[in-house]
Amino acid sequence: MGLLNWMLGKSEQSFSRPFHKNETEADFREWFSKAPSWNALDPRITDALIDRLYGNPMFEVFVQLSWEADLVKQYAPLAKSLESGIVEALYGQINQILYRTGCSSLDRVIDLMRSPQRTQDALKKPYGFAMDSFESSIELQPSFLPAYVQLAVLKHIFNRDDEAREFCNRGLAQVEELKKVPLPSRPDMNFRGAVDETEMKLRAVLKDL
Repeated sequence: MGLLNWMLGKSEQSFSRPFHKNETEADFREWFSKAPSWNALDPRITDALIDRLYGNPMFEVFVQLSWEADLVKQYAPLAKSLESGIVEALYGQINQILYRTGCSSLDRVIDLMRSPQRTQDALKKPYGFAMDSFESSIELQPSFLPAYVQLAVLKHIFNRDDEAREFCNRGLAQVEELKKVPLPSRPDMNFRGAVDETEMKLRAVLKDL
């Protein structure tokens, strides 16, 4: 935790400033250029993150999660996706990493919930990783539907059905928006099928609440 504290500015090291003290986009670029691990990334990746998350309270959550879950090194190869000029492709690939992290953490939560020896301390880390992963993915791409399903499931496990219902409804609102998007001349059946499948899952969770 010493390096993490240093990275996030919680000690008196000379490194830059606490992440939450960054104010301008230039501040964030400087921070990423000096932060351990982050400074090894193609600056286009961190620039894209700044463009999408600047001013968003979840930005710091995403950065801390990426460090604690050792995800930063997985972002490095994604610079190739920027060669197409489609930044959304980068966000989508980051979301796949976040989603895998969230799902493995959710599986761990479920395993612990089934154990008679479970403790709140044992649940804290995987629950936090799952929440932060799925919520970060939504902030990067509000149309990333699978995250809404998993967040609703996670909240339902802890009997927070009002919050679970909120995530279901937010996901369903995104479904409706996606249905309005014109399909290309050759319809992408995988895309439409994925949207329909996720809608079914969201409605199934909502019915159980």
